[in-house]
Amino acid sequence: TKKIENNTLYDLKENSKLYAKWKANTYTITFLGNGETGGATDTKTCTYDEDCVLTNNGFSKTGYLFEGWAISAAGAVAYQNGATVKNLKSSGNIDLYAKWKVNKYTISYNSNGGTGTMASQECSHGTSCTLRTNTFIREGYYMSGWALSSGGAVSYNNGQSVLNLGTTTLYAKWTPVSKEFGFTGNVQTYTIPYTGKYRIEACGGEGATFVRAGGKGGCVSGIRSLTANQKIYIVVGQYGGNGTYNGGGTIPYTSAGGGGATHIATTNRGVLKNYSSYRGELLLVAGGGGAGSISGGDGCGACNGQSPGGAGGDASCNADTRMKDRRRGSFGQGANRDWTDWTYCINCCDGGCGSEGSPGGGGYDGGKNGIDYWGSYGGCGGTSHISTGFSSTSNRAGVKSGNGSAKITYYSY
Repeated sequence: TKKIENNTLYDLKENSKLYAKWKANTYTITFLGNGETGGATDTKTCTYDEDCVLTNNGFSKTGYLFEGWAISAAGAVAYQNGATVKNLKSSGNIDLYAKWKVNKYTISYNSNGGTGTMASQECSHGTSCTLRTNTFIREGYYMSGWALSSGGAVSYNNGQSVLNLGTTTLYAKWTPVSKEFGFTGNVQTYTIPYTGKYRIEACGGEGATFVRAGGKGGCVSGIRSLTANQKIYIVVGQYGGNGTYNGGGTIPYTSAGGGGATHIATTNRGVLKNYSSYRGELLLVAGGGGAGSISGGDGCGACNGQSPGGAGGDASCNADTRMKDRRRGSFGQGANRDWTDWTYCINCCDGGCGSEGSPGGGGYDGGKNGIDYWGSYGGCGGTSHISTGFSSTSNRAGVKSGNGSAKITYYSY
């Protein structure tokens, strides 16, 4: 067989036959980045009727994942990366376009010493994403923002809109917010630093000891929402053995008596008794303990439907039937000691008892003085009070020794 080139003269014998010979065309595939931000992909030359393996993608696009190749810029994926193809074109050139999918990333949240859980969130690159509102709790601390490490500084605010943050863990950043108040003999002021829920605690002062122990102050607490820059006013009750500041009943010719109440209010009107016509301005009142008896009795707690407050250690106080229904203290002021009226009395529960009338503790209802011919009991503790608007409240009778106290602690958003 002899090959005869096309358009060439040859001497042929009579009745000779010529056969066409075929050579497969080649075609070129050009790869286009279609919005790429970097990289390149080499062209590919393929032979018609033969398998051809596409060049692996070499483009990149920030924030996107490569999905495959399309035959138009807006078309769907027609060929996967590195696919084997055949006869994409009979000859000439064909363009393939990179197809991109938005890269999603995950943001996780770490309490970093707090309690509770927060779900992670998925965000898309190139689209703004709002960080979740913090739900972690760390009592005594304000969540001031999110850090990129457990010990790092705040990088993002709570609820901030972010862009292209990438898969990461954010750590709650905590700022201590807690203030304790002791006895000063004056009104103390506290400015709320952040809007949120606060645990507010108050304890009344202990009653004076006269041979027998005075009743200890009551303690109250609860959680309440407060507003940034709001002012709170605190008056801490005094230990009755040193004085009777804020409502403790007194003993003539001495500075001692019932324990003073501790109160926390939204206004500054001074000592507790000044709020008699403004009780709605009081947040908490913790009753002071009643004074002990000169001749042998302890101070005892308020009862008969009164809210527990200042108290004492002699439970038999509430069982005595020989008591006189002595003069009761007024709002914010425990009854003073009385040197007269030695007749028998009844209803010890409503007023503590003691020889010649030991004074009562200060409180929302001032504790009665006590009187008993036999000198058995001390003054009654003042009652405590928790205003509406509190949650998780606690009211404990007779637990605080010495001067009263107060504490304000940040709790949560």
